[in-house]
Amino acid sequence: MDQAHATFWSADSGARRPAITANTVLLGALLGAVAAAVAVAVARSGVTGLDLDRHRGPLLVALAAIPLSMTVLYLTTVLVLDARVRAVDTAMLLGALLQCGGLLGLAALGRADGRRVVWIWAASAGLPLLVMLSAARPPLAPGDPRLAGRSVRLGLRYHAGSASLYLTYRVDVLILGAMASTTAIGRYTLAVTLAELIRIPTDAYARNSLAGQMAGDLAQAAAVTVRASRVSVLVAGGSVAGLCLAAPVLVPLAYGARFAERCRPCSRWRRGCSRSGRGGR
Repeated sequence: MDQAHATFWSADSGARRPAITANTVLLGALLGAVAAAVAVAVARSGVTGLDLDRHRGPLLVALAAIPLSMTVLYLTTVLVLDARVRAVDTAMLLGALLQCGGLLGLAALGRADGRRVVWIWAASAGLPLLVMLSAARPPLAPGDPRLAGRSVRLGLRYHAGSASLYLTYRVDVLILGAMASTTAIGRYTLAVTLAELIRIPTDAYARNSLAGQMAGDLAQAAAVTVRASRVSVLVAGGSVAGLCLAAPVLVPLAYGARFAERCRPCSRWRRGCSRSGRGGR
């Protein structure tokens, strides 16, 4: 849906953008509720092996967070398209601080358990929504039903590609889980997590470029895209170098000495750079 809203936003001169913002809030809540209902049906089917009676409270809290998270996702796109990235960053930062601070607080008090963790996660999903609603100020009147219907139909066409892209980031861990030991999965997951850090600066720059891509004609969008691609390649290269330099020190410090061997390629790269700096090959 966020991609569908971006499509209609770029094709509009501004007259329908308030309706797009209103539809974003409505569709986020509505489709989130549908997703939560599907999750309940899957859980009741017995496929997950989850005991609904035993975990009813945390499950209901987690399901209630789904509409909140989806509305946040859709409002993020609208605010970025409107060049209000600071509001998005503020909302996400507050949510992250609440989640991390709450988890650290529970750990320090020795009261961390699954139920409390789910409550903190749900609260961290709701706090960004309050900030984004204050920034977006969606109209109180209903949005455009016809435009909402078109957005849903277009979003369904985009959904297969979005879901497939998401799976490429996660399915490798699931495949490895059926083929390797828990230790190997943990080490691989750590490596993937560290590698994904490279995407943070490039994604941030791409998000800041989105408004420029959508504001003008096709030629301007192409120019912005080319510039963003060049900068992203440079930023990604610098991130890889920084990660290779820092990983041999930070990974054992954060995860323990048993993970130090995962950093041997980075250590060899650092030694090679040092020899090159001294005139070695």
